[in-house]
Amino acid sequence: KAGTTKEEARKLDMQNAIENKRWVLQKMNGTQVPKGDRDIYITFKNASAFVGNGGCNGFSGHYKMDSKTISLTDIISTKMACPSLETETAFFEILRRTNGYKIMQDHFSLMDGNDEIATFDAVYLK
Repeated sequence: KAGTTKEEARKLDMQNAIENKRWVLQKMNGTQVPKGDRDIYITFKNASAFVGNGGCNGFSGHYKMDSKTISLTDIISTKMACPSLETETAFFEILRRTNGYKIMQDHFSLMDGNDEIATFDAVYLK
């Protein structure tokens, strides 16, 4: 595309790589996430919005990304009572701490500086 810088092209490639997939949480802070009744996941819907489920409560928010960084903002969630909210509470805190990412095919990681704080596997949406 004429007039697109390499940085802009890389950003578009990264957006295309993360959007319209259900990213199911596998690990938080290096520890395998126990399987609950529902998957914990995040889905990036378009160039600025995301939705997901923390295992009990649905959530949504906005994101901004470039070729190396991502910020997740305006995060809101439902407030249902569930037997154990510890994993969900920790996951929501990770979303707030996120400032970077890595992606390799169907594996996506959220980063806090150089620390990998959450890892996900892709499930494709139809």
